Amino acid sequence: MTCGEHPKEALILRAGRWDVTPAQARAAGCLTELGYRVTILAWDVTGEKPAEEYINGWRVRWFRRPYPPHSPKYVFYWLFWWRWVMAELRRRPYHLVHAMNVESVLPCIFLRKRLGYRLVYDLRDSWGQGMLSHGFPVPQVFSAVERWAAGRVDGLLLSQGQLDLMGEFFGPRVRSKTTTIQVLNVPQKDMVGHYQAPPTQPLRLNVSGNISYRRNLGAVLELAERRPALQVDVVGDVRDQAMKCRMETIPNVRLYGWVPYAEAMRLMSEANLVVITYNTSSMLAVVSSANKMFDAMMMSRPYVASAGAFPGHVAEAAGAGWTVPYGDTDALVELVDRLQADPSLIEQAARRGRETYERHFRWERQKANLVALYRYLLQGADPAFRREAGWDRIIGSTYRMDSLRTSPAKTADLPAEEARAAGAQQRRPGTKRP
Repeated sequence: MTCGEHPKEALILRAGRWDVTPAQARAAGCLTELGYRVTILAWDVTGEKPAEEYINGWRVRWFRRPYPPHSPKYVFYWLFWWRWVMAELRRRPYHLVHAMNVESVLPCIFLRKRLGYRLVYDLRDSWGQGMLSHGFPVPQVFSAVERWAAGRVDGLLLSQGQLDLMGEFFGPRVRSKTTTIQVLNVPQKDMVGHYQAPPTQPLRLNVSGNISYRRNLGAVLELAERRPALQVDVVGDVRDQAMKCRMETIPNVRLYGWVPYAEAMRLMSEANLVVITYNTSSMLAVVSSANKMFDAMMMSRPYVASAGAFPGHVAEAAGAGWTVPYGDTDALVELVDRLQADPSLIEQAARRGRETYERHFRWERQKANLVALYRYLLQGADPAFRREAGWDRIIGSTYRMDSLRTSPAKTADLPAEEARAAGAQQRRPGTKRP
């Protein structure tokens, strides 16, 4: 079979809703531009989705297996999910499969050589890094499975910001054998296009996304109780009913629930401090390139992040916000008092955040990496592999902390210039196509 005899087919799958993050839509868009017909497999936990639908020209098929949120039965449902995925893989002659979590990549690995497709493992949410609090042997088992999987794919996509820590997690075999790119969770579209000065008074906080105590919401609610003049906007689903009832008793906390992305950005634009205080006891939270960090910088809004996490490192290096120790309510109260006493700090951080977004975190830069990987796997393009942060087979540009500390006048950070710089590098001896 040749691509001329049948349409070129690509499959993207994630054991979860396909529209929770923009990652699947962005991958589908890139593959569509490369001439591939895209199918998306997703998991419908509500039982309300149709078996199949077309969205933006992409065929979306839903695995309709409802289960209670956070149910331990979820892992057992993997067996049904794997059987369903493997049936789809056999049904069509896919050229490329892009799997976005470990529970999706495993069945693809088992059929990869037999069916002959190229396989990309997109490590969105690492079970081994996110379940450290469960204790032995749960994190160790999942970590071993993820490392095993990463060594048996054609390409590895990392959305995490700290490549050195990810390299330690995967080990030398993956770092030296698996072709790897970095695609950070930046917005696909710049919704404002320029710097927009934030309101400085009164102080208004924005908490959005996954609303839970694991993201330090307890400290935020206590802050609201101790500072009644402060307004806190909570945007997102709240599954914990006790938490929801507590919010409703605090007059200066407004709960908006789930809203479309455009509305979420509008609410963020009305705030002047975005809260991204993830639990740093989880390695996943430490290395994650949080969507909300990039959204805040795009919207010219400073943010407060957990000290030691990737968003915290960016805030400190770029001057785009501030950090507090996770769970330290007093430190959060002290920061709020300082911003209320000197509102000019808000404007300064907002301007630096927007400048950093424009120089370093535009989608064009991340898209170039993703397209380079697809072309390498599907068309035999020959990129310049290099060693960076311990990885021997890195393609494309990567995030660098030292570049954030460089003055704007000395920073050349355009995708075209990076592409020329990458092309000038010599290919490392001994590298082979997968």
